[in-house]
Amino acid sequence: MTGPIHRFRKLVHDELVPYYCTNPRLKCEPCGFDEGRKTVDPVDVEYFLRAWDLGLLIPVGEGRYVSTRGSVSEPLFWEGPKAESPRRFWFWLEPIITFGGMARLHHDFDWPPELIGNQSPDWAFDIVAYPNPSGAERIAGEVKKTKGEVDQLIELMARFCANPKDIALSGDKGRNAFKKVEGLRARKAPIFWALGPSGYSRPFSVNYLPSGVIELEEADQSILKN
Repeated sequence: MTGPIHRFRKLVHDELVPYYCTNPRLKCEPCGFDEGRKTVDPVDVEYFLRAWDLGLLIPVGEGRYVSTRGSVSEPLFWEGPKAESPRRFWFWLEPIITFGGMARLHHDFDWPPELIGNQSPDWAFDIVAYPNPSGAERIAGEVKKTKGEVDQLIELMARFCANPKDIALSGDKGRNAFKKVEGLRARKAPIFWALGPSGYSRPFSVNYLPSGVIELEEADQSILKN
């Protein structure tokens, strides 16, 4: 029986890499794939394969994919300088974890695939789950490539949640955390879900106070159930 790692590598080399190289603007060739630069955790490999089998990754051309409720198409690789020949490219871990997280919502928490999306319309969140076809998201999820980045994001978000008049900190991480809180305030998703590699998962119940303060209360994984 073929194991998930072997199957994933075959999928990457037979389908994902050649499809990515169809984007003429990137000027990438399959021989430029740097498989060892970024490694996908075995847990994330299994989740990604579930997403692939579910048809959650819909190809839209030029090496990009979107989901049924997705707002933005995404590639699965990141490329190096154009001056290189062949131009190198490697796994982009966040989208791989994102699509795997969507599969988790379906397999582990009973969400229909048609109500799960990659990227919210305002780009504030990487994963969204909707209670119905037309409503605002019930789950707003954010993906980071390391567990440390997940924990740091939550710390920064807690600061902005506690002070509705606070402004974004300088630097990419501060602005990113601020954007999540602004997205929560705008649509009041009752659940925030932070995901990292190797199945790392921190879900929160979100409470919105009249003062504008937002309370993030860490919850059991079961809160993600549809």
